[in-house]
Amino acid sequence: MEAMKGSIDAFWMLPDMTLINEVTVEYMLSFSMENHIPLLTFSNMYVEQGALMSIGVDTEDIGAQAGEMAKKILSGSAVKNVPPVEARKAVSHINLTVAKKLGVTLEKDVVNRSVIVH
Repeated sequence: MEAMKGSIDAFWMLPDMTLINEVTVEYMLSFSMENHIPLLTFSNMYVEQGALMSIGVDTEDIGAQAGEMAKKILSGSAVKNVPPVEARKAVSHINLTVAKKLGVTLEKDVVNRSVIVH
């Protein structure tokens, strides 16, 4: 991350379990604040800890989709005839306190469509 300092506008943390651990997350959050580089992530847990925002899937809707697929199978459809599906709903979380500290201005419609974390 040090090598990217000054040449990136934001850092996107990917869900790589070989890299993500308590120490690396703490470093990324610290780097973000110290260098005023927004940290985008895949989990609202990290937004609560100090990342700017997360983008993920709506887990309740994923459960509903799984139920719909199961219903088709239980109604007699062959498993091979029930196609895989993509998540149909996304959810974003934004930490407005972090946005203010980083000097990031967010579009009002983005804020309105997001879960606000303090």
